[in-house]
Amino acid sequence: PWRRCGPGSARRFEASCRMSWRGSEWPASTDTASNRQPRRFSGGDLLLYDTDIDTSAWTCAAFSRIVPLRNSIVFFPSACWHQVCSVQCGTDDFGDGRWAVNGHVSRPGDGTEA
Repeated sequence: PWRRCGPGSARRFEASCRMSWRGSEWPASTDTASNRQPRRFSGGDLLLYDTDIDTSAWTCAAFSRIVPLRNSIVFFPSACWHQVCSVQCGTDDFGDGRWAVNGHVSRPGDGTEA
């Protein structure tokens, strides 16, 4: 189920940055992207698997495919299983890969993500 975020609802905000390049991929896991234009990589789609948040049950047979668009952000519950598809990059420039910023927002008191 989706939870409401509002003023005072966040206790903590965490962020990390990841880059994929030349055949790298991220396996399915529980937990946004800016790139140079024109795009110098291919692949890197986000697969957001259908997940029963209460039981953590999920299937790779049903998912939403989200293409990484420049200056975009995707929000989903951190309990949802997801993965990033293989990224191909034809240059040796580190900055030409697929970049993503990940974050988590927690509710005060109980330590669960909002």
